[in-house]
Amino acid sequence: MLERCAPAPVGTASQDEAADPHIRRNALYAAHFAGRRDMLHQLAAALGDSAQDRIAKFRTGVLQLEYEDQAALWAEDLCRAVAEADYEALVIAVIALASLGHDERARLVPLVEKSIAPASYLDLAEALITARSDLDAALPTLRSLARRDPVAAEYLIGNLTAAGRHADAARECLALYEQNGNPDFLIVRAQILLKGKHPDAEAAALDAVNVASGFPTERASLLTYLAARAGDRNDWDTAEKRLTEVLRLTATPAAEEVWRVVIAQVNQGRLRRAANTIAQYRPMVNTRDEAKLWLEANSVIPWDEAKASEALSLARRFNDPKLSTALLGRIISVTRGVPENSEAEAGASDEPDVDSDLEERRRLAQGAVPAVLHRQAFAALDDLISQFGDATGVTVLRGDPDQLIAEMTNQLQKAAAAAAQFEDLITAAQEARVPRGFLATIRGQSYASMLVQRTMGALVSGTADDDEHELDVQAAAEAIGRPVVVEAATLLVLTGLPSRRRLEGQFPTLLLPADAMRDIHRASFDIRTLAGSPGTAGWDQERGSLILWELSGDEFTRQLRRAQAVEDLAQDLSIRTSNELSLFPGIGEDPKHASWLQSIQLAHDQGVALWSDDLGLRRLARGTGVTCFGTPALIDALRDRALESASTKLAQDTVLDRTAADNRELALDLVVDVPLHLDDLLWIAEQDGWLPHTGGLVLSRASWWAWQATPIQDLLTLYEQIAANNPDSLPAWQYAAMLGAGRAFQPTDNAVKILAALVLLGFGNGPAADTAADGARRARRVAEELGLPDPVAQLPAAASTLARYEQMPGDPEQIVGAIIAHLQETSEQHGRSPDA
Repeated sequence: MLERCAPAPVGTASQDEAADPHIRRNALYAAHFAGRRDMLHQLAAALGDSAQDRIAKFRTGVLQLEYEDQAALWAEDLCRAVAEADYEALVIAVIALASLGHDERARLVPLVEKSIAPASYLDLAEALITARSDLDAALPTLRSLARRDPVAAEYLIGNLTAAGRHADAARECLALYEQNGNPDFLIVRAQILLKGKHPDAEAAALDAVNVASGFPTERASLLTYLAARAGDRNDWDTAEKRLTEVLRLTATPAAEEVWRVVIAQVNQGRLRRAANTIAQYRPMVNTRDEAKLWLEANSVIPWDEAKASEALSLARRFNDPKLSTALLGRIISVTRGVPENSEAEAGASDEPDVDSDLEERRRLAQGAVPAVLHRQAFAALDDLISQFGDATGVTVLRGDPDQLIAEMTNQLQKAAAAAAQFEDLITAAQEARVPRGFLATIRGQSYASMLVQRTMGALVSGTADDDEHELDVQAAAEAIGRPVVVEAATLLVLTGLPSRRRLEGQFPTLLLPADAMRDIHRASFDIRTLAGSPGTAGWDQERGSLILWELSGDEFTRQLRRAQAVEDLAQDLSIRTSNELSLFPGIGEDPKHASWLQSIQLAHDQGVALWSDDLGLRRLARGTGVTCFGTPALIDALRDRALESASTKLAQDTVLDRTAADNRELALDLVVDVPLHLDDLLWIAEQDGWLPHTGGLVLSRASWWAWQATPIQDLLTLYEQIAANNPDSLPAWQYAAMLGAGRAFQPTDNAVKILAALVLLGFGNGPAADTAADGARRARRVAEELGLPDPVAQLPAAASTLARYEQMPGDPEQIVGAIIAHLQETSEQHGRSPDA
């Protein structure tokens, strides 16, 4: 109707048609019922001042009238209707006046006598007049008429509602719906209960939207209410679905309707989806909160000139120290300026002397924008800092080169001193005694960034404790075929495994906490900001000097692609939010911990297992009663299940080969404490060119030594292959082996003896004195690192033991004497005491 009655560009009515008063009024009514609030005043302004036009404005809410003015308007239109024989308008006016307490039934009697209007309207008018003074007395007649006539039904419900009898009105609506099946009554019932703040309002609204397929305006209003209630419960997934339907019901959604959808998407961490919503509907950004939503949503997509220009415009318009700085910082961080000439097409930077490796990284991670836009962003940021100072959160160092170096050194020294406080916590996190996410939060880092950048070294996913591993395997076996909660470490591990789909496909649903999703987005952004940086400057407290940790091009590319892979995988998961971190009443009060704690809370709330590849996180989760497992345990659980059904030796071998391959892939991705044996170690060493990269890491873990039946013999076999392929790397392999052995053997005396034995064994052929002395120095380094006594003192005892087992060729005392003499000689040559 709106399209037919409205002129272009909204509708198809011609100029003559649109000028007709009747069609104009119909256009206004249509806009009202279609929810086109943006058109109401424009269409109303085109109407005149006739009684019919004023009634149209009044009934659509454009014109507000007091009681006396309403009665006067209806009386005026009644006179017009009588004069023009407009019978329909006459009946409407008589009934409207009756509802206001004015008896004009005499005007209606002739129409009833001529069968132009039904006699029931006389009864309705009488009942409405009675209702003005005694509603209960009028109810029987109104209720009877309402069963047959929708106008009577409207007045029945309206009178009860006006009297504040919302529950009675709602019951009448339900009775009328059950009688004739008109879904309009369910919509009205829901609206009444909402107005009366009745406890059943939400259920009534849900009934209405599930039944009524028409009534777009009313459905949109109820869906918005239902979405708000879902949001109150942190059920943002449901809220998004309902608000998205509101957008579909509205031809031109208002900006606030679009922003509601964006809020629901952002609260789930669905930032890409939020960015798409903004791009599709382009809502006006009218407030700071909307600008923050715009920035958060668009932070996960590449920025081109249009996006960067919009950010610059918002930063200037709001001129807010935090918001504007964040907007400008994004332009500077995720885009690169290119000159507006032929070089721009090739992606040349506006910076004159940019290293080619850095430029390649910037092309990979940053969108190209005109250089002038980049300069404008820097200038705007400088203005902000001048205006707001420290409130922007940005520190600018100014002065001559010597002053700048001194100030930078001072800042880095302070940062190094602050970081030194975390040394014990870092060790605890590396050893899986505390979750890595806890350390990330304490240091102000993104948990996912820490994982992707391998800030803490190898990821401890497996466990060397057999009982603990058995708990993990049992939990994994029971979780197969059921939903599970995952967290960032799990996604990191999955993105590094060729068998990822086979593993994740064991579960019908993977649930990811919303805060974990947001943290993953943050990690991707954090890594992109490193595109133009050659590394990280710091202060070495031991040396008392500046130090640069270089970020190579290959390593940056690895981090960027891995972060993108984790982000892409997370997009496909089911996002859930937790109402509160009730399991952690102390630490859970700090929202910064939510990125890693929410996974435990969500698993608890959903009554499902947690799949986590951070052993420290699993230990915390198990302490709260949450069942959990890691990928190594899942691989073993799948192996056990497959072996049960393997009926032939060939089938069993296939299962075992697949399990071994999965574990090797885990190890290659620096996931440790997975079961690996000699064949696996040889395969890994060959992949790394016989350098002690992954293989050295495996040897340095106590778990490898604990799981081998003959670790010394296996080590000597490994040495033999290394000697044949890359003998120069043997010392580094020996150091890794000593680390693992020193960690594995208990008590301390046994650890020191095994270090001494590894010195004497050398690389398997009985070492020369100088080679053994070098090994002894490595053993001493390991002992110092692990807090063990000097292993050189145990060389005689170790030599006797090896000789007893025929693993020590020659005279043990003579060999030990030669080693110690060589140690003393080289120490004196370097000006150190023999005990150094």
